[in-house]
Amino acid sequence: MKLFIYIIFFVIIHFLYKWTKLLFIAIFSGKDESVFSHLKISFWAMFFTNIIKFLIYNKIEFNLYSRSLITIINLLLIIISWYILPGLTGVINSMTIELIWSFFILFLLAYFCLNIKKDIDKIEF
Repeated sequence: MKLFIYIIFFVIIHFLYKWTKLLFIAIFSGKDESVFSHLKISFWAMFFTNIIKFLIYNKIEFNLYSRSLITIINLLLIIISWYILPGLTGVINSMTIELIWSFFILFLLAYFCLNIKKDIDKIEF
């Protein structure tokens, strides 16, 4: 469930600026297809997913430290994983391959981060 909430937020935030053309939306949304824009989109998608989780569970079982750590890990893994394919194959000239890689990375990292959060929640800070 959390994975799909994150993906939905990611997609909405990704295209929000293109849909609205409102300048203040650019704080949350990306204006281009740069890695920085995707990091920003991922951060806000994770942030809004955490807010939804906080509101649903009414402050019970909500660990701010683990969620912050997972958000940072997710951002670092996006940087690393995004450059793996071009590093191995060179410049990607196919939009189809780039989109497939992007969606694969998005789902894989979100799934990974949301699952290891369960183990991090067990750590007492």
